[in-house]
Amino acid sequence: MDERVRKYHPNPLNEANFLSKIFLNWISPLLSLGKERPLKDEDLYSPIADEESKLLTDQLEREWNKELKRQKPSLFNAMFRIHTLNLIAMTFLLAVEEFTKMSFPLLISRILRYFEGSATFNEALYFAIFIAAGVTVNCVVHHPYFLELTRIGMKMRLASSGLLYKKAFKLNMSGADNQLGGQLINMLSNDGTRVEYSVYFIPHLIIAPLQSSIIIFILAESIDISILSGLVIIFLAIPLQSFLGNVIDKLRRITAKKCDRRINFVNEIFNGIKIIKMYCWEEPFRKAVELLRGKEMKYQKKLFMVATFNGIVDLILPSAITFTSVTFFVFFANRPLTPSYIVLAMSYYMRISNSLGFFFIKAITTLIAAKVSIKRMQDFLLEKEIYKLNELSEADDPHIKVRNLKARWSHDVRSLTLNNITFEAHQGDLIAIIGSVGAGKSSLLTSLLDELKIISGDIDIKGSVFYVPQEPWIFTASLKQNILFGKAYDKRKFNEIIKVCCLEEVSDSQILNSLKNI
Repeated sequence: MDERVRKYHPNPLNEANFLSKIFLNWISPLLSLGKERPLKDEDLYSPIADEESKLLTDQLEREWNKELKRQKPSLFNAMFRIHTLNLIAMTFLLAVEEFTKMSFPLLISRILRYFEGSATFNEALYFAIFIAAGVTVNCVVHHPYFLELTRIGMKMRLASSGLLYKKAFKLNMSGADNQLGGQLINMLSNDGTRVEYSVYFIPHLIIAPLQSSIIIFILAESIDISILSGLVIIFLAIPLQSFLGNVIDKLRRITAKKCDRRINFVNEIFNGIKIIKMYCWEEPFRKAVELLRGKEMKYQKKLFMVATFNGIVDLILPSAITFTSVTFFVFFANRPLTPSYIVLAMSYYMRISNSLGFFFIKAITTLIAAKVSIKRMQDFLLEKEIYKLNELSEADDPHIKVRNLKARWSHDVRSLTLNNITFEAHQGDLIAIIGSVGAGKSSLLTSLLDELKIISGDIDIKGSVFYVPQEPWIFTASLKQNILFGKAYDKRKFNEIIKVCCLEEVSDSQILNSLKNI
């Protein structure tokens, strides 16, 4: 709600040529400016057109609406369908990078043969030139590849956050029970980040098995079949790490639910803090929060223990592979163990260990975590919405008629919030609803807006309904910004509002003209 309008600062990426994009030269002016002085908000570039949050949200919303027409809608399919072509292109770039890296151990072993006396100097020189060319190719490919994957992940996070934000304004309060507080915050922060993070490893699902198969063939043909004994360790480690990854994801899901419950409970405490302070209930509620936090930390500790054990497996895996391979080669191979063989075998084993043991497993685990997060978002998007349109309409005989209304807030609560309520209100009537705290006065008004779970009874409304809640909605901004609420400044209308709100006194005018937040 900041009344300052940020000026459009053209992004040089829009006008950058191919070489500038490859070598990331388009961002050099900003880096040079940051070297001279601290950067300010106005120094930052405006986002490019295809990274605007509104565009990304509308794009995902169109795909989601297509999914809603199907028997089993899938937000996962809607999100990834948008970026399928880009992910295929990134998989191709990763193949170029990985297969170039895969040639390095073979070339280095050929150079080592020169020192063993089985290759000429010119051959070794050619191999060194090929390595230099391969490193250049990797430098050119790697950074644009990773930058584009980061952009794809960011787009998916922004689009999903925008869709959740729009859904929150259309939710029925009974449908949003226990979600608008803790779970929505958790989805916007944690689940959106998991979806973004999963994109970084998706291309390895295709490249890692293909690369490992080629490496196994090269090792068997170039050295000896006994050198493949290290693969046994890898094949034993992959199911173990896959199992640990599933355990980690299961613990993460449980932890997320515990976290949702705790955040929602704390939000409810903040909403009713006046009553809690009035009745001196601070200590019981503090114990309740500590109990929920303790249950959450119980699973959090288990999660860290399993993750630590998984990290230990990653650390000892290379040493175990090396020991097994060298031992079997010495005992069963009919040739001497030369440096060229050791470098070739160990380099390729490290490559397999990274491809299958890390990136492939990481791709599976992050994708599983992303599917869990997207499923949580999907369940939220499928919640019941308010079907009444918030539009003004004229009626000949405006009225509100309620007959035998029974309603409650939550599906889990058996007791009724409203029981057998019947009344009528016609044009010109002034009706006061009285009752003790918690008797259901606000709930009755909320039921007229279709935001309460109606068990039985009828509500007939003809005309327009305007609801002013008893709690003021003031956000962190100046008083002027709270009045304008993002609208353009109209002096005549603004002065009229000031007069109606009795803010014409000198002291109030000083507050009004101040830019300090309230």
